[in-house]
Amino acid sequence: EAMSVDRRGWERAEALTRHIGRLYG
Repeated sequence: EAMSVDRRGWERAEALTRHIGRLYG
């Protein structure tokens, strides 16, 4: 269960990183 939460968090972080990458890309 904890892994699932972590995985969800990572997916969210990745999406945020992509968004930032677009802004600064």
